[in-house]
Amino acid sequence: MLKWLGFSGERPEGEVPFWAGLPRGLRWLVGALWLAVAAGFFTLLQLRLPESDWGRGFLPILVASVVFAMGSAATERGMVRIRAASSEG
Repeated sequence: MLKWLGFSGERPEGEVPFWAGLPRGLRWLVGALWLAVAAGFFTLLQLRLPESDWGRGFLPILVASVVFAMGSAATERGMVRIRAASSEG
């Protein structure tokens, strides 16, 4: 998980590193914000799904995981792109 988030120091050669050139504090802030959003989705689904629903056990966890993964990945790529564009121009 730490390698995927870009917090470990290992980088294969020829691969664009995650969170390239972004400060560590900003990485943690983005991770914490997306974790809060995912927790909100989890809570909302837990409260809204009926007790007898077959998916109440795993569906909130699945949705929260997907929200966290996709949101943090999209934010990371967007921030790296913005930083690269501001460095070039």
